[in-house]
Amino acid sequence: MTELKTYSVSNCNCSGCQACVEMCPELFAWDEINEVVIMRKDCADQESLEKAMAYCPNDCIDIDDTGTTCKS
Repeated sequence: MTELKTYSVSNCNCSGCQACVEMCPELFAWDEINEVVIMRKDCADQESLEKAMAYCPNDCIDIDDTGTTCKS
């Protein structure tokens, strides 16, 4: 069973490059009206999150390190 992590996106720092949307469209989407990244899910596997984080130029994606996990 894959451990799922909670995560967040800081739109304050986001440049709107949409790299996270391109890398992980199952986790992120682009809100055309408000021009911000939105999360499609509350939880995701760490590997997918780390992939998106690696391509985010402004470090806008954070994994909850408090030990909170989600059930798959």
